[in-house]
Amino acid sequence: MSKTTKRIVAVILILAFASGLLYWQQSKKGLIKELISDSVTKSSEGLYKVNYDSSNINELAGNASFYGLSFSADSSVFLVQDLKSLPMTIIGVYVKKLALTGADIPSFLTKNSISTKELLIESPIITIYQNTQAAKVTKEDSIALYKAILGKFSSIKADKIIISNAQINIAKLGAKPHIALKEVDIELNNLLINDQKQYDDIISYFVKDIIVNAKSIESLPPGTSEKLMASEVLYNAKAKLFTVKSVNFTNEKRPSEASTINGIKFSGLNTDAFVYQDKFLADSFSIESGQVFIRQNKNDQGDLQSFEVQNDFFSRAQLKNIFVNNLDATIVSVKAGVEPIKLRKVKFVATNLPTLTEDNSLQQILDAGKWTLHSDGVDMKTKDGVYAIKLRGIDLSDVSHQLKIARITLSPLMSWEAYVKTLKVQHDLYDIKLDNITLSGINTKALINEGKLLAANLTISPTIISSNDRTVPFDKTSKVGKYPHQQLLALDLPIDVAKVNVVNGAVTYRERGRLSKKSGDVVFKNINASITGFTNTAAGTSREKNMVLDAKAVFLNGTAVTTKWIMPLQKLGGNNIITSTFSSINTAVLNKVIEPLGVASIRKGRIDGLQFKMYGDDYKSTGEATLLYNGLKVDVLKSGDATDNDFEKKGLLSFAANILIKNSNPRNGNTRSESMNNDRDTTKSFFNFIFKGILEASKRTMVKSF
Repeated sequence: MSKTTKRIVAVILILAFASGLLYWQQSKKGLIKELISDSVTKSSEGLYKVNYDSSNINELAGNASFYGLSFSADSSVFLVQDLKSLPMTIIGVYVKKLALTGADIPSFLTKNSISTKELLIESPIITIYQNTQAAKVTKEDSIALYKAILGKFSSIKADKIIISNAQINIAKLGAKPHIALKEVDIELNNLLINDQKQYDDIISYFVKDIIVNAKSIESLPPGTSEKLMASEVLYNAKAKLFTVKSVNFTNEKRPSEASTINGIKFSGLNTDAFVYQDKFLADSFSIESGQVFIRQNKNDQGDLQSFEVQNDFFSRAQLKNIFVNNLDATIVSVKAGVEPIKLRKVKFVATNLPTLTEDNSLQQILDAGKWTLHSDGVDMKTKDGVYAIKLRGIDLSDVSHQLKIARITLSPLMSWEAYVKTLKVQHDLYDIKLDNITLSGINTKALINEGKLLAANLTISPTIISSNDRTVPFDKTSKVGKYPHQQLLALDLPIDVAKVNVVNGAVTYRERGRLSKKSGDVVFKNINASITGFTNTAAGTSREKNMVLDAKAVFLNGTAVTTKWIMPLQKLGGNNIITSTFSSINTAVLNKVIEPLGVASIRKGRIDGLQFKMYGDDYKSTGEATLLYNGLKVDVLKSGDATDNDFEKKGLLSFAANILIKNSNPRNGNTRSESMNNDRDTTKSFFNFIFKGILEASKRTMVKSF
């Protein structure tokens, strides 16, 4: 071959190569586009189609970029009448830019495999449609899905997939999105799908080594008024970690009950359950702070029984350990007019919770393991708006079965004078402090789940002040059924405490006298008592015949008092038995009470003691009282005009009274006791009934008979 011929051949070959290269450059984009489109359409059996606006491909460097790419279901899919024939999930994707780096393009074209070092997806908008009418996925369906993902390719491999600034919407088929994820960044590593793998692991390729960051998530479940907003959400599959900076729950029907939870963290997360079942199965769950509203449900009988946490979060959580810090909680009753209960700075720890096999509620979580609960305090108001109720330093433990409360207060929201102005008839105004409360052997599950207070022992230190103004008209309604044990039996709260111990208590009864218009205090201090049969439950009242109080106290700063009350639980109209003994009483101190309340004064003499035993039912009392005294002289008084504490002696009446009084008991070695036999004024209180019996017997002891 001549040199000229060789040159001509060389030129032809160069031209042919150049022409082929030029043809390849012109046609490769179309070939790749056709290959991708054909593969997706065939593998999805015509369900999906793929398209993009333009591309830039460098097969030598292994780089390729696609712009305006869309992956969506054919529009005819949404017109199908028989939705059961469609998959459970249908996906639509629009991507601003998709770029592959280090891709093996020749293998893509010739060896039916996809391999790339990095896949970058910028600003995708992903919509996931949920077909609720689709048949449940079977093993055969799973294999079919696996083959559909592979399509004509035997292998799909990516060292890293990065999705930046994505927006993900989730909607029921044919409805508006009810979940929206915004500004989502995803990093997926070591993706490998090939025909050597089992489908059971296919989803794991997308969840085992993935990191997801979402700026916000909004959820508005269809058909409900609830809305969830979450910010700065992180899911790290490899670290088995899920965190949320803040979650806000709102309900259009109850806008004032917005709940916010901060610093949510699931560690040791079961990624398969998280993806497959929408469940939070984790080693630990923690909350840094927040404010939540808890609504109290009713059982089938209409009784208050259980609690629900807004958005039903715990129905999708199975946890081994729970740690909650600084959570403010408001318990809202379904009963109209009942003030909410506010718990401040709740700390809750539950560890080693057993695995639960079914969807569980908050109650079941509390039932399942050992836990402790602390709250700095609880605040509420009574329904009538008269009192504020506060609890401070609450510790409830399912480990030790103890409930401890540092203090409970029932405080009036107005002064006594202001309260009296609101009254049409007499009512006591209370100011109560209960300190160092300890319930031992408490049934925590009954308390939480059923609202029952069941315990072995209660220890308490009460300080009670009761004030009454006798210048206000009497309340003439019947007080039958208002004895202490009867009021306990009438409580809505079921109580069964085997023994109550009162330690160093104090009770003050303050009264403004009807005649004197002045106030006097009856004071009992250093009260130490035990109460058995403190119950109002059916089981308790069938076990205990009586509620029994044994007490010791100091009356008016110097008189020792012992008393025992026996009150029937099984026969409410039966006899109460009350026995009491008072030691000597300082008459100067006693005058501070009887002057304003009895408009009389002990001028001289002493009281050496008082003993009585009384039997009383709802309408009558009987018994016996012994008043011991010596050399008593009394003055009958009237209120003076100078100051609030001034009284004036009624001379003639005082003279007559002292003629009638026997100076002492015992007298001439004979101790007199007088019987009690009194009908009850049913418009008066239990304590008035006791006082009336003692007073009548004391009068008969002191007054001469003619």
